[in-house]
Amino acid sequence: MDEKQFVTALYRAVLKREPDERGLANHVAQLRAGAAPEIVAGKFMQIVNRQPREKSRPNLFPMDLAPEMRVDLELTGEQSQQLWSLVSKAWTRLGEDEPYWSVLTNSRWKIDQMSRANAEAEFYQTGRASLVRLEAWLARNHLEVPASGTCVEYGCGVGRCTFWLAKRFERVVAFDISQPHLDRARERAAQGGVRNVEFVLVRSESDLDQMKDAAMFYSIIVLQHNPPPLIHSILDHALGQLRPGGIAYFQVPTYGLDYAFDLNAYLKNPAERHMEMHYIPQHAIFELALRHGMKPLEVSPDGLATKFGQGVSSTFLMSKERVAAG
Repeated sequence: MDEKQFVTALYRAVLKREPDERGLANHVAQLRAGAAPEIVAGKFMQIVNRQPREKSRPNLFPMDLAPEMRVDLELTGEQSQQLWSLVSKAWTRLGEDEPYWSVLTNSRWKIDQMSRANAEAEFYQTGRASLVRLEAWLARNHLEVPASGTCVEYGCGVGRCTFWLAKRFERVVAFDISQPHLDRARERAAQGGVRNVEFVLVRSESDLDQMKDAAMFYSIIVLQHNPPPLIHSILDHALGQLRPGGIAYFQVPTYGLDYAFDLNAYLKNPAERHMEMHYIPQHAIFELALRHGMKPLEVSPDGLATKFGQGVSSTFLMSKERVAAG
């Protein structure tokens, strides 16, 4: 590499620009007069060190240019039942082995940690924050949900949020796909004298018909553990069966980097299922909202399910249009 090429390379690598004519000539002359290359390179570094450094700004939207997420949502009745069976089997096993940790994946809620003093009470206390968050969303959107209405909760687990909802609503219908989780929730309800909660075991899509005429639909950190066609089906039933003026408040991951869902490939995979993370495109949720007369009021990234830069989890607040008086 000759002197001119060397100096040009320094400009590009260190100063991040093309050389100006005067500076190029000056540094080339120094090299030709016998200056060591490392001395000239050092002068470039001195220039950089003297320049004021701009504060780096974090990229708050790393998924902004992400490509399309390809996800199968359509399925036959037979495929639907296959998916429900797979999810049921996985979550029944989780309910038997780790009923609390499977709801909140923190090691302090592992079954071998739950014998410590007040552990169960502390676990159920965490559900209060979810109700506080719900009330904040309702308040800033000027929504009032009557306490006399029915709240449908999908994915109640052992009742972590359920019993807080039961303090807020006259009646709660709590759905879950795991019998062991529901057994613990019922036991907790009996211990606490909670009598306004009805628990529903989900084994197929037809069980979702029991969501009808609710004033509120509620689901947090649950939908993501279902394959996208089931997420779609659950939301289709929930939004479709809300009463006029009803409110839907739910969270679900809406984009995953490098995530795709091929239904046929998924069903052909014989691997034993565990806790899975799934995503549904946000446009599919808005299409359901439009179909069922739902008005989106607020959608916000929530950080409840995905790592920053790898995916997006979103919380939705929607209201159902009231039927116009004839």
